[in-house]
Amino acid sequence: MQELQNVFKYEGREVRTVIINGAPWFVAKDVCEVLGLAKHDTALARLSGKQKGSHSVGTLGGNQLMSVVNEAGLYKLIFTSRKAEAERFSDWVVEEVLPTIRRTGSYTTAGATDALVVQATEILAAVSRLAATTQEALQASEVKFDRLSYELDNALTINNHAQTKVKHAIDKRIGTLEPDIIGDDGKKKRNPRRKPLFTQIYADIYQHFGVESYRDIKPKDFEVAVEFIRAWSPAVPLNA
Repeated sequence: MQELQNVFKYEGREVRTVIINGAPWFVAKDVCEVLGLAKHDTALARLSGKQKGSHSVGTLGGNQLMSVVNEAGLYKLIFTSRKAEAERFSDWVVEEVLPTIRRTGSYTTAGATDALVVQATEILAAVSRLAATTQEALQASEVKFDRLSYELDNALTINNHAQTKVKHAIDKRIGTLEPDIIGDDGKKKRNPRRKPLFTQIYADIYQHFGVESYRDIKPKDFEVAVEFIRAWSPAVPLNA
C-alpha cells in the first residue's frame, strides 16, 4: 500500500507527515526546528530504534530520504525541548493533528492513488443512495453514528492487563530515577525520595491524558502513555 503524505501548518511553519502502515510519522527536521532543537542528530540519538526511522518524503526537489519519528518519538522530542512553545506545539498535535488521523484513518491528499479515488467514489455513491431514501433517515443515521463514536472514544478504558502494564512502567521509571538504598546491613531499603516522584508522575499522567486515574486511560492512548512514562522526568528535580 502506498504511504500518504500531508503537510500541516503550525504558526506558519511546515510540519510534514506521512502515514506508514496506518500510523502517523513526522519529519524529524520539521519537528526539531519548531521545538528549537538545533542539533537534530543529538536529539534523535535519544530516541529508541522503534521511535525513529527513515522514509522517502516528497520535496520541491523530488523525493528525499529523511529522518522521521512516530508519535512516541514526537512526544519524547517535545519533552526534551526547553523552548517555551513546546507545550503549545504538543497541544496543537493532540488537538488538531491526531484527531484528524483518528477520525479518517488516513490523510486526504491531492495526489491520492487510483485505488483511493475509486474508494472515495464508492463511498460517495453509497451516501447518495442512502440520502435518496429520505433525508430524515440519513440524519438519524448520522446522529447514531456520532453518538456511538463518542461513546467508544470516551467510555472505554484500558483493561486490567493494560492497567498492570502501566503500573509496572510507573514503578520501573521511579525505581530507575531513585534506586533502592543499601543499608549498613547489606539489605535493600525502600528509598524515601520515591514518594514525591510518584506524586509528580501520577499528576503529570492525569493532566496529559485528561483522566482522574491511570486506569481511565483510553485504549487508543495506551502505547503513548507507556512511552510517556518511560521518558518521564520530574519538572522540578529533587534536592540532592
